[in-house]
Amino acid sequence: MQLALVDGPLGGATLPGSTAAEANDMNGGAASFWGWGLGIVILGLILAYAATRAGRLRPVGVAVDKTGALLIADDVGNTV
Repeated sequence: MQLALVDGPLGGATLPGSTAAEANDMNGGAASFWGWGLGIVILGLILAYAATRAGRLRPVGVAVDKTGALLIADDVGNTV
């Protein structure tokens, strides 16, 4: 089942992630990291910076776990 077709310079080829199996596959490798993972980390850093400026949070560490969840540790008990 095709979800999207490229109609243009690629001459009707399908895009990566355009089939149902690829669209539902969460194991995208490097492309998924650069597409979503990096954006999530940057968003987390921006939110942590904003919270720091507001005096609500002083983040010590930022990480992404295996499921893709963003983890931010603070300096009060190192809670996540």
